[in-house]
Amino acid sequence: MSRRTVKRIIYGVGYLIVFCAVVFLIYSYAVKPAPSCFDGLKNGNETGIDCDGGCVPCSIKSLIPLQTSWAPKYFISGDKAIVAIEIKNPNLNHGADYFDYEISLLDAGGGVIKKTTGSSYVYAGEIKHIVEILPISVQETRGINKVSATFSSADWKPKEEFPKPEIQPRSLTAELKQIPPTISGLAANASAFPLSKATVFGFIYNNFGSSFASISSVSKTEIENIPAFGEKPFKLTFPRDLNPDSIGGDYKIYIEARQ
Repeated sequence: MSRRTVKRIIYGVGYLIVFCAVVFLIYSYAVKPAPSCFDGLKNGNETGIDCDGGCVPCSIKSLIPLQTSWAPKYFISGDKAIVAIEIKNPNLNHGADYFDYEISLLDAGGGVIKKTTGSSYVYAGEIKHIVEILPISVQETRGINKVSATFSSADWKPKEEFPKPEIQPRSLTAELKQIPPTISGLAANASAFPLSKATVFGFIYNNFGSSFASISSVSKTEIENIPAFGEKPFKLTFPRDLNPDSIGGDYKIYIEARQ
């Protein structure tokens, strides 16, 4: 190989290196997108992929989404569909002081017969309930195959910032064989602060157990202004058309409240 050929190769390699450097600089400063919180990369000041460094905290990004503990259930009473959902928050150190939900009654093909939306909250590690009543026609009830529930827009808080009030039912009286069945009692607030509103849920079970899957009917009511270390009475009334043969005798009361 002649000296001239070697020199040409050296010049060519040099020009190629300069060209690649110029292209890289143009891409880095003019074409390459700036780091963002949605690019699927750990860049900028992030300490994880798209978290911290001005993005969502990594402790929030790693949280497990809300999920249903059991398949949602529905009951038809006259011109109403009563839907009951049990939600599990698997995150022991974070609660959501707000989240949206969408509940749909679906036909066998997945088509929506009825739909409702709402918002709620859930404490760290809590199992909570949502009960919705939807107006429905007789014809629509014949097409219901299942219930779906989705959750979104959870505003997560450390459990220290969103503590759960201490409120329990007591002095319960259940009249399950009368028409309509009723359960009454007291909501006892053991917290050192008043509660502006609480929701009381009542579940009557059939003869096959006392899990969510064995619910034969459900009811809910709201009570307001429960003083610190005070009590308020409540009464739950269940549908009149509930078949007495579907009532086992066991029941549960849940009370949910926020400060």
